[in-house]
Amino acid sequence: MFEDEVYEVSRDEFKGFMDQIKPDSFDHINLDYDNYREIKLVSKDGLRHFSSIKQLPNDDDIHYYIYDMPNDDERQEAKMVRKITLGSQEDVKAFFEILSKIQGEKEHD
Repeated sequence: MFEDEVYEVSRDEFKGFMDQIKPDSFDHINLDYDNYREIKLVSKDGLRHFSSIKQLPNDDDIHYYIYDMPNDDERQEAKMVRKITLGSQEDVKAFFEILSKIQGEKEHD
């Protein structure tokens, strides 16, 4: 499909990478090729290609790539992200019951 699979990352890894780059340190370049679309994220000076998002036309299959790291002055502290995996319907039910209880307590404060 795409020739740069070696640089491909998951959506979560891509988001974590992009969260580390200051928003005013990169530009978006939207490109339409014959067989896919690409959004390139490049440094403001245009010299470095940080990452890309590629999608085939009419396809929900999106691919994420990281090519170059930002300089220190282009970085910001990444936000901590927690990922919770619930393995059964009972776990999901218990999770939402706890969440509802916490939200109910906050509304009464």
